[in-house]
Formats: sequence, structure tokens, C-alpha cells
Amino acid sequence: MSRATELSVVLPCFNEAGNVARVVHEAAELARHVDALEIVVVDDGSTDETASIVEALAQGVPGLRLVRHEHNRGYGASLRSGLLAATNEHVLYVDGDGQIDPRQIAPHLASLRSDRLLCGFRAPRRDAFTRTVSGVAWTSLVGLTLGVHARDLNCAFKVFPRRFLLEARLEADGAAVDAELLCSATRGPRSRSRTARA
Repeated sequence: MSRATELSVVLPCFNEAGNVARVVHEAAELARHVDALEIVVVDDGSTDETASIVEALAQGVPGLRLVRHEHNRGYGASLRSGLLAATNEHVLYVDGDGQIDPRQIAPHLASLRSDRLLCGFRAPRRDAFTRTVSGVAWTSLVGLTLGVHARDLNCAFKVFPRRFLLEARLEADGAAVDAELLCSATRGPRSRSRTARA
């Protein structure tokens, strides 16, 4: 497998004290597959020990950084902070709740390009029935109204070239940030997308 040159892993977190250490260690294992790895954890005003756990982990995990919001600002704001803090060529974001293992990006690293984004999808999807239905409906609505077609729009497993993130003007503070990201990317003059199972 070819090595990607640089990868940033962004982990948005809110009250994930029970999960964040495991997810950070999983992400850290990607260092075997890239020349440069950084992990950016965004603590979105957690009221538990999420931030202090990450600070302790940073003593032993190379490239681990903490971005902290003083109060809870929402998923979109948390993700924006992490994406803007990332410094490497390619940026993967995965939620800090541990539902998706960041190591699943490893087989796809060789396919990362500066003009391509990669969108994961959950298979099988383990959400409650009502949440699954609402997710499918939202994905379909965004596809019809904005022309953004993704198998699992809100799946928190996406890779973007950093150059795109520097150009994108993201504003959503909530879950609509995924639609905003993909809408901006697919309307760009040079970007292409690829789908991967997560």
C-alpha cells in the first residue's frame, strides 16, 4: 500500500470522556501509514473530563493537539474549528464517540488526491429506526434541492484536501455542516468525490 504524505485526523467531541482515549489511540496507529500525522481533538465545551483526558494523552501521543471551546457551540462549529486547525495535506474527520474506527481509512490512503474528497457510509447502520429514516430523508432532500448526492450524507467519516478547507466558507453550527461541506466541494471547479464503506 502506498503511503499518503500527510494526514490530519479531526475528532469533534462533546462529553466523550468514556470514548476519547480509545479513539485517539486508534487514530494514532495511522502513523504507520503516513509520513506525517496529527490528531486534533475539539472539545466543544464538555462538562466532563474530555479535555483533561486529551491533555494527559498529549504527553505520550505525538502530534496530538486540543482545541477547546469554552462553551458548547454545536457540532458544526466544533467541526469547523477542527478543520481550520488542521495543518496537513489531507484532513479526515471522525466523531469522537467511537462509532467509527478512524483506522478504516488505511486501505484508502493511497487513493487520496488533492482534487478528490472521500465520503464514508455506515454499513450496516446501527441507529434507531426513526433516526435512520430521518437520515435517509435528509440525504434525499439535500440531493434534490442542492444536487449533492451522497450515500450517507451525515456519516462522520470524510477526507478533504486541506486546500479546499482553506477556500470553503463554512457557516453552519449544527448538523447541516456536512451538507454545506459537500455542497461547497461538489461545486468547486476541480473536486471529485469517492465513496468508502465505514
